Amino acid sequence: MSQVRLNLQPPPNVDFVTGYPGIPPGPERPQAAVKGAIEVRVPPQGVKAKWVRIELRKVETLPGGGPANIFHDFVGPSPVNLWSSSDEYNLLRSQDFPFSIRIPESIPPTIQLDSRAGISYELVATVCTKGKRGFLRKAKSVVTTVSAPIIIDKHELHSTWPVYCQPDLRQLAQDGVSLIVERHRTCFGPGDRVSIVATVKSDSLNTVILRGFEIYIKEATVFRPGIHGAGKKHAPQVKQENIAETKYPINATLYGGTQHTAELSCMISPQHTTTTLNAARHIDVTYTLCVKALMGTGTHLVLDLPIIMSNWQREVSFEAISRIGAAPSLSLFPPAQSAAATMHAIQAGRIDPTRGRPADAVAATLPLNRGNLDNTYAHARNNSANAFNSLPGAPSSAARGVSEDPYGPGYGRAGNLADEFGATTVAVASSSSTVPARNRPGSAGGGNRLTIVNPEPSQEIPSRQRTAGSSTTTGSARQWPTAEEEKLKLYEQARAQVAKVQGVAASPPPASASSPPPQSTGTPSPARNANAGSSQQNQWMTAEEEKLRLFQQAQAAVHRTQAAPANQYPLMAGTPPIPTRLAAPRNPLALPSTHKQ
Repeated sequence: MSQVRLNLQPPPNVDFVTGYPGIPPGPERPQAAVKGAIEVRVPPQGVKAKWVRIELRKVETLPGGGPANIFHDFVGPSPVNLWSSSDEYNLLRSQDFPFSIRIPESIPPTIQLDSRAGISYELVATVCTKGKRGFLRKAKSVVTTVSAPIIIDKHELHSTWPVYCQPDLRQLAQDGVSLIVERHRTCFGPGDRVSIVATVKSDSLNTVILRGFEIYIKEATVFRPGIHGAGKKHAPQVKQENIAETKYPINATLYGGTQHTAELSCMISPQHTTTTLNAARHIDVTYTLCVKALMGTGTHLVLDLPIIMSNWQREVSFEAISRIGAAPSLSLFPPAQSAAATMHAIQAGRIDPTRGRPADAVAATLPLNRGNLDNTYAHARNNSANAFNSLPGAPSSAARGVSEDPYGPGYGRAGNLADEFGATTVAVASSSSTVPARNRPGSAGGGNRLTIVNPEPSQEIPSRQRTAGSSTTTGSARQWPTAEEEKLKLYEQARAQVAKVQGVAASPPPASASSPPPQSTGTPSPARNANAGSSQQNQWMTAEEEKLRLFQQAQAAVHRTQAAPANQYPLMAGTPPIPTRLAAPRNPLALPSTHKQ
């Protein structure tokens, strides 16, 4: 009989497992671990011992049991030496050895399957002592072992974690018919109701008949034996069964472009405690939610949705999550660094394009065009850049001085000025040497920084042009003509068109405001007529010149016909032009034809 007695003791009033397996530690959440103490009891004189160890084992058992179907693996840093001798053997007296073994977050939970298969954990304590020496044999080491079962439940399998409550939409199209499934949960526990919304949509030209829907949960268990089991390799054993199933008759006729929507659900048994298992070495358990649309014509539509099965009831999960608190990748809370980066981006000026921006913000790209907003909201007295922004804007121009500008000297939106009420006006360019006034910093006129308004800041003047009508315009630099000038221009164009089409005699008289009297009444030379015809400004002769030419031609014809003296009808150089209303009637038929010589 061994002289050493071992006993495994958990911490006072608690179990061996502390913390929340599957959940990483936090500021107020301890690391999941197996804690306790090994009680070593020896005779009063002590015993010779070599070491005292503790280890946590994972035991995977395949169907059938037996040594060939049992596989052991160490969990965490196992085994752990709690005491060891410096020499081959040292004296060991009665004492307690506390221990703590960290539980990895990726280990599978404790699970019990059919046919004695499953996954379990055990805590094993061992001590190696020196055995008795015989007459003809050497002393052998004696190893004393004690074990205790450990149950490990994974807390990341709670069905109420926010990561499992996100909406999901899946779609399957086949032969012009689509099956659309919408769900809001992906994890379920014992006694839960699995509910989805299924829609069958027809895009086919032919009539489609929907017989009904089927919804069921399929459980697939895979056992992978070891390569050395039973002396030969075994193929994986796969077992599938439905743990919940519901059928819905529909019998609906779908035409092209129509659809049918129905809510489908099925119940999970409250006695079902098998969880999703995908981290073990030899056993896998997966669950799939299958939605089938039974079609009267064509093939059926089957959509498989993976789900997670938990062994925690929903009420227990709510209470457990309230104790655990927020967990990374499960609570969907944004980390603190992301929030800080967002605030930094807002302060740096990288804000929403639809919102305003401070006038002095440093832009990483080209500044936005705020002309539309400024024209729509003409109350730019209080810096329109701050009208849509909660950040503090730039001080007024009176406090900063005229020399400061949001984009540096010489940059701003060309052609826009703001008056004392902040209204945006259009500045008219002038041919004089006067430089237009600059935009007020922070006003509604600030905008495009790529337009150079004032190349020389030293030539700036403090005065501003109030409106476009008060600007001095000369030559081609003016932007808009007056109403009288516009009317005169249109009248001259119409008169020239009539003279070109119907002849000079049919053209109406010119306007008195733009037709000065002729300075010379002499006979125009051919060179003058050629120059007048080729001139861009006087392409056609004026009415007075045309009347004078016709009068002279008629006088010459009469002189040749009647042989009158040359001075009978003198033509003085200062003879005034014939009045317009008498010499140029508007009716072209009233004038005698002078084309025949």
